[in-house]
Amino acid sequence: MALRRQICDHLGNAPASRLELAEALRRAGDFDGFLNQAQELLESKELNSVQQAQLREARSDVLWNQARPNEARLVSKRSSCLHERIE
Repeated sequence: MALRRQICDHLGNAPASRLELAEALRRAGDFDGFLNQAQELLESKELNSVQQAQLREARSDVLWNQARPNEARLVSKRSSCLHERIE
């Protein structure tokens, strides 16, 4: 994971590299790290609509698996609204 962070820094913390880092955190089982990274990305407003929707869906899945259904539903609802605007 340290290497991924170094790559992200080397690429100037570009949104795409931070998105890859978030996914790597999730795959590695660092769910809190993933949720934090994902929230930072979503708040930055640097992702396109498709990336935002995909990241929100992934956040919802992680929250659901952590037995945080209310938060998962809220994130899922936001993702659904975003999907409707994309279409």
